[in-house]
Amino acid sequence: MSDKPAPTPNPQERVVRVFISSTFRDMHAERDELGKKVFLELGRRCRERRIEFLGVDLRWGIPEERKGEVLPVCLAQIERCRPYFIGLLGERYGWVPKHIDEELIRAWPWLSEQRGRSVTELEIINGVLNDPEMGGLSFFYFRDPEASKKIEAELAKGEGYAPEPEASRQKLAVLKERIQEKMRSAGYPERVKDGYPDATALGHWVLEDLWKVIDRKFPREEVPSALEMERMDHEAFAAARRKVYIRKEDYLRHECFLSSN
Repeated sequence: MSDKPAPTPNPQERVVRVFISSTFRDMHAERDELGKKVFLELGRRCRERRIEFLGVDLRWGIPEERKGEVLPVCLAQIERCRPYFIGLLGERYGWVPKHIDEELIRAWPWLSEQRGRSVTELEIINGVLNDPEMGGLSFFYFRDPEASKKIEAELAKGEGYAPEPEASRQKLAVLKERIQEKMRSAGYPERVKDGYPDATALGHWVLEDLWKVIDRKFPREEVPSALEMERMDHEAFAAARRKVYIRKEDYLRHECFLSSN
């Protein structure tokens, strides 16, 4: 697996990839609502505009035995999804890796100062807090604390449950403050919405917010024709093939030998 950052998508592509960042254990309902309802509706609307839509949910993407690969996969997917990012936060801070591989730090040097942070916070740092250009198409939704208490009570009934330590709660509070300050300074304070009561309400907010920016970026009157789409697809294919050229020394030597005889 490569730990190098993935290339940022071409802004001219008619593609919308949205990365979902959240803790996992307490956000199943929210991710289900987005994946099974909201993103399906956004995909339908986008197809009418000749836009490819993809919501990236890594909840089930990595098996337990490969948990050490969570962070590099998440960081690479965030790069592929730029500039779209959704952050969901309740009252849990999330899983903190015990170790960050040195090779990963060489690829992402800012990680060297982030030991002790949860994967969720690292996603948010990489996706938004470290990028001055990300405010406009980033959205954060904070769950109502009372709703989170009910979810935590249900989690406590499960086998192997352990409450998060006080230090994690403090880190979460600081993270929420950093997000709010970032979005205020970027000029998008309305992109942080606090107090959603349940997954259904969240779904309504996300659908409205995302479609508003997609509709603005890809207006109906600028939908390309089938012929224009074919041309764009050819250009995208050619651009992708031009990115990497691997020399074949044996082939080149053979060609040089033939041309000299």
